[in-house]
Amino acid sequence: DQGNLIVYAGDDINGGSMFALDPATGKERWKWTGEGAGYASPIVVELEGGRQIVTMTDKSVVGVESKTGKLLWRMPWPDEWNENIVTPVLYKNMLIFSGVRKGTVAVQLARNGAEWTAKQVWHNPEIAMYMNSPVLEGDHLFGMSSKRKGQYFCLEAATGKVLWTTEGREGFNASILNAKDALLILTSDANLIVAKKSVNGFEQVAKYSVADSATHAHPVVMGKSILIKDDGAMALWNIE
Repeated sequence: DQGNLIVYAGDDINGGSMFALDPATGKERWKWTGEGAGYASPIVVELEGGRQIVTMTDKSVVGVESKTGKLLWRMPWPDEWNENIVTPVLYKNMLIFSGVRKGTVAVQLARNGAEWTAKQVWHNPEIAMYMNSPVLEGDHLFGMSSKRKGQYFCLEAATGKVLWTTEGREGFNASILNAKDALLILTSDANLIVAKKSVNGFEQVAKYSVADSATHAHPVVMGKSILIKDDGAMALWNIE
């Protein structure tokens, strides 16, 4: 972010630190120390005229100033197993969070001078994500809920209203990518699914078997190729 490499490391026993590093040398530019890191990736957001890094700790959601690492706000997000995994999503002036035992929540941040507050806008307990993170397309959020042994879903980002879910038993986990014309879904049992970004229901276009063992790592799209790692190997597939 703006020339800084942001790294958040630590655990739920010893606590953690977020660093801004010079990517060329590893030199530390700032450091924030607090709770242990969650499993989510930090995101960069611009809200209320300021730029900040937002991420999950093992017990809360935090925003730190991108230039200095100063803690701006903290919202408790406790989990009995400290499994804060889902990467937050910015939708207009709202941040959307989810947890396997907490459902999905949208909050609006407001600043009064140096003080920040987080106000809940909506809460949907029926959409609860575990290890995968959702993707935003326009005003709609697509993802996989842990309910009913795995359900793909689409909801309105502004209200949390569910537009559709699949029947269930879709699997333990799936990584979802927002490609230009479709959603690319890599399930943990090595199926690559191409689906439409439909608000009317789940519409599968194609399905491919891409590995001989489990695929837990997030895939990477590179032009017309997709890099997929399974338990034993890494492979590059071409998309035609």
